[in-house]
Amino acid sequence: SQDPKEASIQYEELAQQSTRSKDKVGYFIEASSLSTQVRDLERAEGLLQQAMKEADENKELKTT
Repeated sequence: SQDPKEASIQYEELAQQSTRSKDKVGYFIEASSLSTQVRDLERAEGLLQQAMKEADENKELKTT
């Protein structure tokens, strides 16, 4: 099985490359969760903040 730390980095890269806000949020949350597994709580928190920031921006972009 894959190293959670490596997987977390890959998810973060996916988030940064993704064009859909919903996908970005999901990838950041997944990356954060994987960081928590390896006890890298500082990184996990930072990723979670990026997910929340993206979600906030997404709400502002909605026109409906």
